[in-house]
Amino acid sequence: MTYELREYSVVPGQMNYLISRFEADSIPLMSKYGMEGVGYWVTREKEPRLVYVVRHKGDPSQAWQSFYADEAWLAVLADPRIEGSVTSVKSTMLDQLPGLR
Repeated sequence: MTYELREYSVVPGQMNYLISRFEADSIPLMSKYGMEGVGYWVTREKEPRLVYVVRHKGDPSQAWQSFYADEAWLAVLADPRIEGSVTSVKSTMLDQLPGLR
């Protein structure tokens, strides 16, 4: 099992929009491609980031490729608000250490 830590830098004033988009669109679509959300957080910084961990049941690269090509995701991208909601995305792949929790 592969885990992935993702961090989204969000344009000020767009966090609520991004969270609602995750709930309505991103999370169900990630699930369709074998990605299970482990947890979601918002940092306490002056400019908060959306941070989450996803568990991949298969190949992460293939899962994201399928996600981004899905017609449902392309429909989400048609919303002009999405273009200006995130300034950067950082992805870190993680390997779980056996025996440590």
